[in-house]
Amino acid sequence: APARPARGDSCGAGDSFAAGAVGAALTAAVTEGVRDASEFVRAGAAAALSAQLAETGTARLVPERGEDAWDIVERTRRAGGTVVATGGCFDLLHAGHVSLLQQARRLGDCLIVCVNSDASVRRRKGPTRPLTPAADRVRVLEALSDVDAAVVFDDDTPAPLLERLRPDVWVKGADYAGTTLPEAETVRAHDGEIVLLPLLEGRSTTRLLSTTKGNAS
Repeated sequence: APARPARGDSCGAGDSFAAGAVGAALTAAVTEGVRDASEFVRAGAAAALSAQLAETGTARLVPERGEDAWDIVERTRRAGGTVVATGGCFDLLHAGHVSLLQQARRLGDCLIVCVNSDASVRRRKGPTRPLTPAADRVRVLEALSDVDAAVVFDDDTPAPLLERLRPDVWVKGADYAGTTLPEAETVRAHDGEIVLLPLLEGRSTTRLLSTTKGNAS
């Protein structure tokens, strides 16, 4: 079966092969299994996963070249992992965003960020927003080690996207406590769990913009 050569510790490669080969026709199963085992060895095998688990409490999925969010979700589920998702505008990324993403990633095996499109942000925040276009917001988010992929949605709520994504865990900030999330029904319809995580006090894009305007005046 074709695969890129991989050198290094092969401990655990057999398990990766077996996980990749489940549920496919023989030829496809072997090809998929060899590919997953090769990627596992190339990423450092069991030793790398052990070190990562000790440091973060979770093992990060190693993205393959050309994988998008849907590929990552499928591969995570095939391996029996937990898909975590969160969403928002992420306009002017700040420490509060980073803290939330770090906490969210620890809840599962991959983190997909649902990002409001430019038009969606304007409908929510007004004609002067976003300050950063969606393509740039996605690029910055995907540069973070805790984010496996980001997907842009154009609807007023992420519910239609979550209908496709079907995360096991949907994360929002604790500022949504006591409110009814419009996407809650969609998440729970697919046995997903909604988790509200604590925020860093005083960190928000609105506050950052207000401070910037005050300093400029």
